[in-house]
Amino acid sequence: MYRLLFLFLLSAVVAFKNELETHSSNEIRSSLIVNQLLLAEQTEILKQLLSNSQRRQGSDCPYPYTKVLDQCFYLSKLKRPYGKARQYCKEMMGDMATRKHLYALAAFAVDKNVYHHVFMGIRDEMKNGEFSWIDGTPVSSSDWAPGEPNRRGVEMCASMHPSYQPPLFDIPCHSHLFFICQYNQSQ
Repeated sequence: MYRLLFLFLLSAVVAFKNELETHSSNEIRSSLIVNQLLLAEQTEILKQLLSNSQRRQGSDCPYPYTKVLDQCFYLSKLKRPYGKARQYCKEMMGDMATRKHLYALAAFAVDKNVYHHVFMGIRDEMKNGEFSWIDGTPVSSSDWAPGEPNRRGVEMCASMHPSYQPPLFDIPCHSHLFFICQYNQSQ
């Protein structure tokens, strides 16, 4: 009887050991598969980062600027009033975007899925109704949207709306808008 009980217990221990080995083996296999999937995903991310880095290096624009024709621009991801937007651009070794490639900038904004007003480097500094770019060049009347500038209230700054042609509108400087910085290569 003890022998039978011993054999029963021994067979139970062997069955438990086999089940434990099978379970551990399945866990190891699952863990290995998960690690292989994670490694493949990390490899893809690394490839994308390297590709983006090589493209950026070839563009002659420092990060996070993007080459548009022959100049470097950055479209903000946050909204600021004009003065703070301009300070932000200056801290990024640039200034607000200027007139040289106005329509290319509109296309750049649309390419970035921006279909709303963005600040540009335009102000009515003298508050006399004459808007000029930050380099002092007067804004061409052909760049204003129909009926603009209309100077309603305190509209002393200007924005570009990429969906309109021509794209410029006067707007209050205290408005919180996205903005476009232009890299200053001489800094």
